[in-house]
Amino acid sequence: MAIEGKGTAPGGEKWRADVLCTRGERQVALEIQMSHQTLDEYRRRQAVYARSGVEGVWFAGHKGVQPHRSTADLPIFPIHLRGLNADVAVGRGRSQDPRIPVEQFVGEFLQGLWHCREPIAAPAAIIPELTVCLDCGREVLNGACVAAFPAEADPAYPPGPIFAALSSLDVKDTATALTRAAWSMHRIVAPPGKGMRCPYCAGRLRGSVSFTPERLCKARHVVEDRHGTILLSAGGWWRRGQPLLPNGWHRPTTPPEATIPLSAIIDRSRRRLLQPFLEVRTRRQSALSAIEAAIYGQPGWKATLDEMGESWDGDDPGQWMADIVLRQEGPGGRHIAFFLAIDHEALPLCRLFAQRAMREFPDGTALLLSPVLDGPGFAKRVLDMPMTGGSQPLVSVKGIE
Repeated sequence: MAIEGKGTAPGGEKWRADVLCTRGERQVALEIQMSHQTLDEYRRRQAVYARSGVEGVWFAGHKGVQPHRSTADLPIFPIHLRGLNADVAVGRGRSQDPRIPVEQFVGEFLQGLWHCREPIAAPAAIIPELTVCLDCGREVLNGACVAAFPAEADPAYPPGPIFAALSSLDVKDTATALTRAAWSMHRIVAPPGKGMRCPYCAGRLRGSVSFTPERLCKARHVVEDRHGTILLSAGGWWRRGQPLLPNGWHRPTTPPEATIPLSAIIDRSRRRLLQPFLEVRTRRQSALSAIEAAIYGQPGWKATLDEMGESWDGDDPGQWMADIVLRQEGPGGRHIAFFLAIDHEALPLCRLFAQRAMREFPDGTALLLSPVLDGPGFAKRVLDMPMTGGSQPLVSVKGIE
């Protein structure tokens, strides 16, 4: 070992390493970079070491270091000072990555106990959750999570499938998650994330995705179908013998015992969702029939189903859609818009639509009907009315003021 070890590249360019370690014909230069250095400068100096047959290893303590660029050709490890001691962050450069003392890491690194893994394209499958659009009634597959089989591409990964929810995947993973054909083939709403809508009518989807990797692992399910590949960015430095597991992915504690194909999962979800959806659709149809019965026989009234509009005024402008709009013909005719919130999830959106509609029809009336309301209320010219059902009409047009 030599402090401030010197050398000369074949082209005549001189270099000086903070610590130069030599064993036989192998030379390793350890550089402690506390002042700021751009990535281009890292590469330039590393190229000088490479031409000299020297391995360059960098320990960066300055701000702006990019540890995710640490590769086998350019290893850059962030260090964190603790008085006269320092820790090295290993892994993928995340805040939760483990830290070990620099003297321990250097010893293990020189012994060849650490190796760098590059991202791989692993076979993957979509673990679906079937849901129903509350507006058009079509069934839609949501991508609840992805199952990857990295051991088939690289034996260094643990055997069997590993799972990750789409929301926990990295940007790089999500961008190249599965082939575009797989998404369109299974009618999965893209891009995944919050605010998912029906791919047919952009309507509201029933419920939230709850088919989590943990539930999947506990049920010991695995999918036979393969829908493409996913880029597993488990790149970074790993101690040899450690099982590779990218951040955000989960591995079952016990191997799956039963193989359930994709079609069986869809059929099971369809049976589970069919009855609740029929109840929702029946409630909506009963409410619309009751509203139409309220104006039956009264001259001058017309009803329009699923009317849409757009309001540009107010604090929250945007589009709105009413389940049914009643119009009174003649001069000074009235507008009455009904919004049906069949469950708790639809209640906030229906109330927002009602407020937007009333800004477009200043002389109109908006009624929000829902079986989940505790009692009648009033907010920004929107009348909330609990839906109780029964044989009598839900509301009388004559009684609306």
